[in-house]
Amino acid sequence: MNCFAILIIAFFIIVTWDLYKKARVSSKMIEDLNEDKFFEIIDTIDDYTERGKCKYAIYELSNLLKRTKITNSDEYSVDYTGRLILINQRLAYNYKYMKNYTLAITYFQKVIKLSQRKEITRNITKQGEFEVNALLEIGNIYNILGEYDKAIEYLSKHEPEVYHRGFEFYIAQCYEEKGDAINAIKYYKIELQNIEMGYTYSPMETEGDRIERKSIIKEKLEILSKNT
Repeated sequence: MNCFAILIIAFFIIVTWDLYKKARVSSKMIEDLNEDKFFEIIDTIDDYTERGKCKYAIYELSNLLKRTKITNSDEYSVDYTGRLILINQRLAYNYKYMKNYTLAITYFQKVIKLSQRKEITRNITKQGEFEVNALLEIGNIYNILGEYDKAIEYLSKHEPEVYHRGFEFYIAQCYEEKGDAINAIKYYKIELQNIEMGYTYSPMETEGDRIERKSIIKEKLEILSKNT
């Protein structure tokens, strides 16, 4: 047998073995990924994140994303899109915790895009929870980076009548950092009004938290008013 024939056989063996390994991986990934199993994996990943093991979390989320795409039979089902939203949201947070803000923004943007898909919005007349949260996070990241105009752009995309998560407070902060006292005062006053109307940042917020926020905003308004 000449060398060329040996090379051909060797190449065939390598390719066949590679396909076999890929088939085994795909077969393993196609194993039943029902709702209970999916959320069991999500809980494990969340535990990694809480313990500061973001790299492990990202690795498992990447595998879960591949597995979710392989096992899905309807690209436009609510269940499939909902799973993609949860995975991308967690990828975004883990990258944010690692201070990889570029990838964090990328995945939060994916969350926004997925949240706007028809199968998710057909029964929703206003912005959904995940979209609002992603807008807030992107705005805050740009604020951290000192890109205040971009921060204001994203923070201003929320629908004020739907959620009150301190958007106006963060917008006011951006204007304050830009040296725009007039707009800073405007948005601090709106946020103060939201607090007085009983709007909260989250269900976990206490009356003590609201009192503290009011105190901080009033102090800022007093300082800014003196300087204008």
